[in-house]
Amino acid sequence: MPVGTGSGIFAKAFQDRLPLLPVEDEGRLHDPALRENFIERIFVYKRWQEFRSLDKTVAGLVMFHTRQKLLITAHSLKHYSALGKLVADPKNTSVKNCSSGI
Repeated sequence: MPVGTGSGIFAKAFQDRLPLLPVEDEGRLHDPALRENFIERIFVYKRWQEFRSLDKTVAGLVMFHTRQKLLITAHSLKHYSALGKLVADPKNTSVKNCSSGI
């Protein structure tokens, strides 16, 4: 008999193909904090995909980082600082590397 725990075949294939796409279990969306975080991740993912498809320049990366500044800071000052250092040094920042993920 099938066991109703874990991800299904389709969900696993979907997540393997799009590992950065935010995914959340339907039941967990009843929690307001988890739901808010999920929606936040969806919008950031959309903005990241727009950057990747439209503006693969250092200036575009700086703009993306600037627009996400408050959101990143709210979640982690450590990560905001690390990302800021990458964006602040355009000679050593390859925007081509940004094509694979966040």
